[in-house]
Amino acid sequence: MIMAMIRPETEMKDTGIEWIGNIPSSWVCCKQKYVISLINGRAFKDTEFEEDGKYRILRVGNFFSNPKWYSSNLELEDDKYCYNGDLLYAWSMSYGPYIWNGEKVIYHYHIWKAKLLNNLSKRFAYYYLIALSDSIKSDVHETTMSFITMKSMNNSYIAFPEDIFEQQAIADYLDETCSKIDEIIAEAKASIDEHKELKQSVIFEAVTKGLDKNVEMKDSGVEWIGEIPVDWNIAKINRVAWTTSGATPLRSKETEYYDNAVIRWVRTLDLNNGHVTDSSEKITETALKNSSCSIMPVKTVCVAMYGGSGTIGKSGILEVECATNQAICSIVSDKKVLNPDYLHYVIMAVRKYWMKYAVGTRKDPNINQQIIAQMRIPIPQLSKQDIIVNHLDKVTDKCDSLIAEKESLINDLEAYKKSLIYEVVTGKRRVV
Repeated sequence: MIMAMIRPETEMKDTGIEWIGNIPSSWVCCKQKYVISLINGRAFKDTEFEEDGKYRILRVGNFFSNPKWYSSNLELEDDKYCYNGDLLYAWSMSYGPYIWNGEKVIYHYHIWKAKLLNNLSKRFAYYYLIALSDSIKSDVHETTMSFITMKSMNNSYIAFPEDIFEQQAIADYLDETCSKIDEIIAEAKASIDEHKELKQSVIFEAVTKGLDKNVEMKDSGVEWIGEIPVDWNIAKINRVAWTTSGATPLRSKETEYYDNAVIRWVRTLDLNNGHVTDSSEKITETALKNSSCSIMPVKTVCVAMYGGSGTIGKSGILEVECATNQAICSIVSDKKVLNPDYLHYVIMAVRKYWMKYAVGTRKDPNINQQIIAQMRIPIPQLSKQDIIVNHLDKVTDKCDSLIAEKESLINDLEAYKKSLIYEVVTGKRRVV
């Protein structure tokens, strides 16, 4: 872990501001509006958006990437444009600071541009705003989107050394240290992606080619499967299992259907391509009786049908009885011919192909129960399914364990980085 060089103990004073706490006695503390001027962006009508326009428009939805929308024939006052190096703050949805690195753009009114007085370093202010973002959660307003008001921002407090060279030295330290942390995080994320790809590859190979590398093969007649062992069969899911979907009890009957509920009710967010042992929400017996929900048995394979390419095909296998909502297709195997754990591995293998069948259904493509029921899958003998499951359980458990270690490391590093920034920009950890 990267550690800061801590100076000998410095005399501290209490700011009286809960989130800031004590600061070095030589630092000042004041309301943000006295050192940072926030300028709101511009709202736009749909008719002002054009793909071939003169100016790009920076919006919250692509705050950390290249803007995709263009606006033509708009000449605005200069403060409605941001330039390379401008300090920005998104106050809605993904609120937080960002230093714009790009060409001249118009910025949307969900974004503020920060103009600083001469005694405040931009990069110090950037790190201060990162620390502030966590402290103002209680001031965030929840409507159709989360946002922080300009009044709350203006009345928030900032602490800083009056010497701008000290501010710049603090920012230099955080630039270097945070960059090193980010490098480790990036390496960990790349490792996670590699293990996920390896896991997917091993699953696909096992459920379509088996474990015997010397076995005679034949064409399956299914594009996504390719060749299969000569003694395997191909069958539609509805020939070896039955499918159904659930429902959502009326939300208007919150007290009757959801309060103090104990029946597990699985939704897409509960599916993690693994074992499902609980649900994030529960329903009551009354809700179960008065809706199309039904209790699905243990070892039901659940598949997400809605939500576009990032969500459809997510799956899980029930290790406890659960009801489901209408966004999930439940598959119950005929255990005489199909091991449900093997089926789940097949569903994980086929996930990346679902979009081919979903294209054209709507702007955000979905699949449906019929598409799933008609999907053709490889079926080896039941005894070979069991062997494949045992093999994949061991391999995927090892992959999942390595992924969990990397995810834990990332969480620890992100928490450390956040804590480090807070301690440094409030002077509790002296680095200069």
